[in-house]
Amino acid sequence: MLNALISVFAVLILIPLFTWAALKLVKNSKGYQVWFKPTIKWTFIGCYLTALVILIIIIVLAVL
Repeated sequence: MLNALISVFAVLILIPLFTWAALKLVKNSKGYQVWFKPTIKWTFIGCYLTALVILIIIIVLAVL
């Protein structure tokens, strides 16, 4: 149970990091900004889904 709680906190820290990294990526690549604009939303969705999948895997491993 403790492992699951630690995992939840880890993911709660990872999500803003993913978001920040995605924003940095979009901001730094000025040449690609136009190309990124429609996909910014999908970048965020991808980050959250990745974090969610990792969280589910960790919880499943912690329970087993």
